[in-house]
Amino acid sequence: PPPCYAASFGNSRWNKYLSQLNEREYVHHRRLFGDYLCRRWNERHAGADRPTGLQLYFVLERTPPGGGEAEPQPMLLWQQTCPAPPRD
Repeated sequence: PPPCYAASFGNSRWNKYLSQLNEREYVHHRRLFGDYLCRRWNERHAGADRPTGLQLYFVLERTPPGGGEAEPQPMLLWQQTCPAPPRD
């Protein structure tokens, strides 16, 4: 994991938004976020570097009773194909 989890998302609004993506009532945001990721990547990359799809994972890391470390559990939240970028 990153040294400072919250700082890796930019600000508290992004942190809250991303932490809610695994909740059932925010399932409709997963496609919107996926479209955003594809669009943002495609703005900076061309040709073969453009993705055809993506998978969004939530990694659950529980703290066992009494402390210690537990194995992180990746959970697939969403997968989709990336929309084709607009033609110039």
